Amino acid sequence: MQKTNLGRYKAKILIFGDEPAIRELFKYVFEDAGHEVALANNGREALGALRGGSGENKVTRNLIRRAKI
Repeated sequence: MQKTNLGRYKAKILIFGDEPAIRELFKYVFEDAGHEVALANNGREALGALRGGSGENKVTRNLIRRAKI
């Protein structure tokens, strides 16, 4: 497992929500800490990304008030 520039383990993070500015803010913060970040516009896209991923993805922040899935 790779380590970040802070000596911690590098995570793959999926951020999703309906506010682009908030998603970008979290992306900046996590990338600055050395993590790999992917964005999704909504819960449906996030589930698609998780289903298509390697299983290592972690949903770290849900910014959606109400997801219709």
